[in-house]
Amino acid sequence: MKNSVLFDVAAAVADGHVVDWELAEQMASSADERRVLSELRFIADLASGSQPVTSGPESPPPLSVSSDPDDGARQSSALHGAAPMQVWGPLRILEQVGAGSFGEVYRAWDSRLDREVALKILKRRRRGDVADSSTVVEEGRLLARVRHPNIVAVYGADRIDGEVGIWMEFVRGRTLEQELRERVFGVDEAVAVGVQLSSALTAVHEAGLLHRDVKAHNVMRDLDGRLILTDLGAGCDLGNMPDGPAPELAGTPLCLAPEVLGGGAATAQSDIYSLGVLLYHLVTGTYPVRGRSLKEIRDAHVRGARSSLREARPDLPNAFVHVVEAAIHPDPLQRYESAEALGAALRALTGTADVKEPAPLWGSWSRRRQAIVAGLLLGLTALAASALWPRSDPPVIAVLPFDNLGSEPNSGYFVDGLTDEIIRNLSQIDGLVVRSRHSSFAFRGKRNLAELGRELGVTHVLEGSVLWADGRLRINPQFVRVADDSPLWAEHFERDAADVFLVQDEISRAIVNELRLTLGRGQRRYNTNVDAYELYLMAQELLHPHDLPGARKAIPLFEQVIAKDSSFAPAYAALADAWGLLSMNAAGVPPREGYSRMRPAAERAIELDPRLAEAHAAMGLVLARDRDWKRSEAAFRRAIELNGSLTSIRENYAVWMLFAQGRTEDALRELDAALVSDPKSLDVRKHMAWVLVSAGRYSDAIATARRVLSDEPDHPHSKQQLARALLFQGRTDEAIAILESMGPGASGTLGYAYAASGRRKEALELAARSTEFPPRLAFIHAGLRDPDRTIEALERMADREDPRLGAYLTYPEVAFIRDDPRFAALRRRLGL
Repeated sequence: MKNSVLFDVAAAVADGHVVDWELAEQMASSADERRVLSELRFIADLASGSQPVTSGPESPPPLSVSSDPDDGARQSSALHGAAPMQVWGPLRILEQVGAGSFGEVYRAWDSRLDREVALKILKRRRRGDVADSSTVVEEGRLLARVRHPNIVAVYGADRIDGEVGIWMEFVRGRTLEQELRERVFGVDEAVAVGVQLSSALTAVHEAGLLHRDVKAHNVMRDLDGRLILTDLGAGCDLGNMPDGPAPELAGTPLCLAPEVLGGGAATAQSDIYSLGVLLYHLVTGTYPVRGRSLKEIRDAHVRGARSSLREARPDLPNAFVHVVEAAIHPDPLQRYESAEALGAALRALTGTADVKEPAPLWGSWSRRRQAIVAGLLLGLTALAASALWPRSDPPVIAVLPFDNLGSEPNSGYFVDGLTDEIIRNLSQIDGLVVRSRHSSFAFRGKRNLAELGRELGVTHVLEGSVLWADGRLRINPQFVRVADDSPLWAEHFERDAADVFLVQDEISRAIVNELRLTLGRGQRRYNTNVDAYELYLMAQELLHPHDLPGARKAIPLFEQVIAKDSSFAPAYAALADAWGLLSMNAAGVPPREGYSRMRPAAERAIELDPRLAEAHAAMGLVLARDRDWKRSEAAFRRAIELNGSLTSIRENYAVWMLFAQGRTEDALRELDAALVSDPKSLDVRKHMAWVLVSAGRYSDAIATARRVLSDEPDHPHSKQQLARALLFQGRTDEAIAILESMGPGASGTLGYAYAASGRRKEALELAARSTEFPPRLAFIHAGLRDPDRTIEALERMADREDPRLGAYLTYPEVAFIRDDPRFAALRRRLGL
């Protein structure tokens, strides 16, 4: 809603005109705007001499999760009087609040979540059908993995004493069908509904699920105006759809796609059809295909007896009609290819001239009225702030390493890995900035909130403890505001280790609820077995230092994970990352061997989960090794789009794709972006020092390298870059002193420094000891100004497919051969 509504209401109050308060409240889009309207109404009452009415406690609006248009949202008498206290499994029943063709709905209390929930007890589909009950429970648990602000949050499902129950978020509000009983919707309002529900369906489909019953009865508008898609009870797992005709019709016939009514399987396109019917229904109050029975509706579809939207509402804009008619096309192939595409088409309508903005409720107003309105609104500034001005900067969170209370040998790996997984989950939340692992873990054991706020710029901290023993988990997370060390949320989870994914989800959801944020689409939640997940967390912890010993130890563990669960996509992506790390270092494996292991792992990860950022980043590395720069960049950009907070993705993109092509400034920009989310990362700064030398920014390289060395004095890579930068500033003695303190790995740069300072004999001695190391020979001969041997050494690197060659061609050490045709030929070999 545009803020002009508030001004129009205020103008009417100022002029003493009658205000339709009910209509104004319907047009308010947030709780803040409704509070402003309440204050304006109070002012209007005072001005008219009437006394404000003081009401008693408001009775809770009904919860509607009904599945049948005929019974709508029938409310039991328990809404007006508490029902006798009952128990269903772990839930305490408070009252019945609705019923439908799928079962009954109760308001209940979940002591484990410490919150009010809606419990839906499903009716048996067939008497004594235990297998069917198990399927419903499994599908209910699948639904719990869908997280989206416009989808009712499902917490769990179970079968107890033969009854299947699903418990979920308790929503107070009205259904769109209840609103339709009072009025039909305008185009702008219908478009807004369509945009939000398209986004919700996209999340459902990306989780591998279908809804199968999208309709006005199953969409609620809560007290804050949020639209919520409910009643996922008819939903199913796309991966478990039967071949051939569907065994059972699910959903409401008036809203179902013709292919589903004809016995075909539900698909994403049939959900899109139902959403199109909903939009048609909102603006007409009727349906495109009608009938008094299932048979009549089926026959109408077969005959093509459809009422077009243009016939039903000739006044509607052409653009809107076109979108709805495309969504409800009888041929699934002619509909939008995805819910996301439908949402994009609807969002485009907001900028189309065909769709008119509604006229102000009370017309235009004069300057005198503007002045009066301004005076009235001055007293309401505090209440209206969030409605009239942009929101403040997004919250910034650091997840501190959880304290390990266990004593089992591998519990430390498990707890640190669990902390890292929580960071990854939180980084998917829209409107939330999450500091990366390196920066958060730098504060292990140092709970100094003032320092955290100052060095990491965080506004909130998530901390806690984990006890993992005998297959049980005890997790005690606490969410704290940094400014005043105020706990905003705390919880105690005691679960089987198999529920570790659910705990991660609940922590994310609790933070979202506390900060009133929006859950992003994020990555799919994985339901692997506990043994495989334990090995995966251990392997990830071994890989995190990004050194050769860790990679060598992690690879067999990742392979064990895959042997235990061949569908666990993150293990394949991490395996590709580990092989890539080994192949990028001269002391690792030959690059060609590493590439041959990377590619199938990366391809399998993407096949299993196309939305896994690490999988696309791994493929970006593979394509960079192939010198397929364009596709490599596209893969990295996709990975960043999916999760831009993962430091390693931006690092690899900057160093092995951009820097490898000589794009030093682009590489530095990506490394700067990595430092925003991970300001304490030494890896990012060491790579930055490396690129800065090639960019000719020697003073910046020196400062960056020294910052790393202040935290880790023996960091070899940073020492070498510091020496190189000093060397090109003419500070040869300082550079040589640093290089002489290092091991054989620095002999190439040391040989260059010796030769450049006139110590040719010592340089030649180092060359004689480096015949098996082409990179070292290239630098030494470059210092000796021997173009033939320098190029010969670089060509040997190319023959070995050394991934560092592209970066080496940017070095100032080899600047003297850049006009040599053989140098140009080398660049062509790299596709540059």
